[in-house]
Amino acid sequence: MSSPTPQLKESRLPAELEREIFEIAAANQDIQTGLKLILTAKRVREWIEPTFYRVLIKCTDVPRTSPFLKHLHLENISPIERQKLSYCHCLLLQSISVEDAVNLLSACPNITDLAMWVLQGSYTPLGEILLSMKIQRLSVRINDVLRGFSSSHTLIGSPLSQALTHLDLIDLNSGFWDSAWKAFVALPRLTHLAVDGNNVVPTIEGMLNESKSIKLIVATSTTHAYLQGDLSNGESTSKWLGAWDVRFIHFPYPEGPISCWVEGTKGGEDLWVGAEKAQSNRIEQLKAKKESTKISLVEKKMPL
Repeated sequence: MSSPTPQLKESRLPAELEREIFEIAAANQDIQTGLKLILTAKRVREWIEPTFYRVLIKCTDVPRTSPFLKHLHLENISPIERQKLSYCHCLLLQSISVEDAVNLLSACPNITDLAMWVLQGSYTPLGEILLSMKIQRLSVRINDVLRGFSSSHTLIGSPLSQALTHLDLIDLNSGFWDSAWKAFVALPRLTHLAVDGNNVVPTIEGMLNESKSIKLIVATSTTHAYLQGDLSNGESTSKWLGAWDVRFIHFPYPEGPISCWVEGTKGGEDLWVGAEKAQSNRIEQLKAKKESTKISLVEKKMPL
């Protein structure tokens, strides 16, 4: 009589390590392969399903639109779809209707990184929902968005104002900015500000003087009458004092803004990382220039 086959004990990795392995595997696969992974076990589904919806894009460029959003009826989002949208932390909207944008934002309560470029229709419905969100990184065509703000909408004191750390303002209107910049630099947690518009630079010195929290102001326009030289290298022939404040960098917006934004959501180099690197280079070059000046002065004082 043969002895029974011994039952092998199930070999399991520590849960934390097992989860990390599956999350890395899901992140490096296309969505179809990733969806197959969630069939491995219930715990695996719970771990990696949210990663499929963490970064979402909705735009008129269909190939760039996230697969989940391509066939989603935004005017009638089901409870299951809302659950999936609750996993979204990074959202990019471009060239879609304001109505679709409002419906999608309303279903994504956990967004911390929002890029919203060129929407179609009246912006009035956007004001209230934007101010109610705890977005940390926001990139917007601000002149358009402000059309959605009524007199009852105030930035200061809103959930948005208490959360913002990185703010990228595109296509600024100088008339608006001349009277509004103090409200933006007063945001308590704002450390990074990018501004675009040929008439914005004259206010930057005031921003640097007024702000208590800003570590980096980026002028993203490719040309400025006030910028004569390469500020990323700490060099300028301008007599404007802000040109020598290391918190200010002239850093043109990277090509391929959507790809750049997506790269940033993965921890790669986006506008902010690129500008921070330029700032670091500028600080090092200014230090070297200062040391060179000291040596030069000492040499002049040395007797022959």
